[in-house]
Amino acid sequence: TDTNTEIQQVRGGEVDAIYPQPQQALSELSGQAGLRIQSNLGTTWEHIDIQQGPKGNPLAKNLWVRQALILSLDRLSTVKALFGQLNPRLRPLNNTIFVTNHPAYKQNWAKWTYNRTKAENILKAHNCTKGGDGIYSCGGEKASVRLGTTSGNKLRELAVEILQAQAKDAGIEFRADNQPSRLFFPRIATNKYDLALFAWVGTGDPAGQVDIYGCADDKTADNPNGYGGSNWKGYCKASVTNALKASDAALNPKTRINLVNKADAIMANDVPTIPLYQKPTYFVFKTGL
Repeated sequence: TDTNTEIQQVRGGEVDAIYPQPQQALSELSGQAGLRIQSNLGTTWEHIDIQQGPKGNPLAKNLWVRQALILSLDRLSTVKALFGQLNPRLRPLNNTIFVTNHPAYKQNWAKWTYNRTKAENILKAHNCTKGGDGIYSCGGEKASVRLGTTSGNKLRELAVEILQAQAKDAGIEFRADNQPSRLFFPRIATNKYDLALFAWVGTGDPAGQVDIYGCADDKTADNPNGYGGSNWKGYCKASVTNALKASDAALNPKTRINLVNKADAIMANDVPTIPLYQKPTYFVFKTGL
């Protein structure tokens, strides 16, 4: 439950091998006698989901607010701050389905380069006014949202701090809302959040995205809005769902890739989520094994 403990255990010889989520403290193991590190680019990637349902922040239902949000975040400097020692070549992820080293990777989200001035101009264009605390209010609603992640994961906790500072510069307040995994994910799965920072674990094949980004076939008492089973953010757009379903049913690989990237490009316009970065993998083990 504490990522630093795992790293200290392999350093002290208490365990033979670890396969942790990337943490800055891993850089301290580099060059240590008796240990070997294998690192590659994995299929896991971090993102921020934006809740658009009734249990989220009402402002986040507006496209222009989500646009201001993503423009207020300097994803490149965040990646450098978090991974500069671990993987200096890492760059922001600009696709919500394909990772950077996948041959189908297309940078549909690259247009959302950090631009604080543009973010503030969007807010001002919608009659938002900045208060004495530097935070905007829009239609009587303060631009203040909860940003939660899994506590105990030091890299994620640091990411929240960095993103808080960036958003504040643009007049948007991120209130830290971290919890242990055993509490965080059940709450996310019941849509009780504003913004949630966590990871999706993908594969080389793009199947199954309807569950994350699509509209459900049937509305039920537990799913009255008709979202996919893991679409906790409450995003539903027919053109995205249809493209992803068509990709799942197609047999031609190029057809599937084109359909998935079509869906991703539409989502890049709607900003239901914010892709952050692809997570490197780290396997640390005793050289004697």
